[in-house]
Amino acid sequence: MFDSIGIQYAGRQLSGLQKTMNNPFANLGIILKEGNKRFQRSIGLSSGPSFSEFVDPKLRNDAEIVSKAIRHFGSSVEYLLFKYKKNIIHEQMLLKRLADSAIDIYSMVVVISRVTRALNKNLNSAGIEMNMCHVICNEVRIAFIILSLFYSQY
Repeated sequence: MFDSIGIQYAGRQLSGLQKTMNNPFANLGIILKEGNKRFQRSIGLSSGPSFSEFVDPKLRNDAEIVSKAIRHFGSSVEYLLFKYKKNIIHEQMLLKRLADSAIDIYSMVVVISRVTRALNKNLNSAGIEMNMCHVICNEVRIAFIILSLFYSQY
């Protein structure tokens, strides 16, 4: 499960960033780029993916929900890796919450993709599928799971 939700990849990326911090003047461009990305994220500016241009206009709000969820997921993974480092493997409840969030994000992407196809092909079920998509994207538990990662006390 640890590798399937991308934590090992994120850990390798952060490990590389940590190595660049050992010699900051030689790697000033990388450090400034990462610092700028984190600063933009901290003040609420978007730096992540946006699916709005790839979906039907009726689904743009749902696509924005997915984009925000992906950005929050990435921030949560980075936060937990900074906090627990290699000991993250002993935090099974946190990893379960991350895995649940990844499943929810995947589900939302799949539903939006299916509804976009149905709307593009003018299928009879497109209206019902669109309503189900709105419900899934608005009622999914990602926000609660990710927020609980920041405030969990063990």
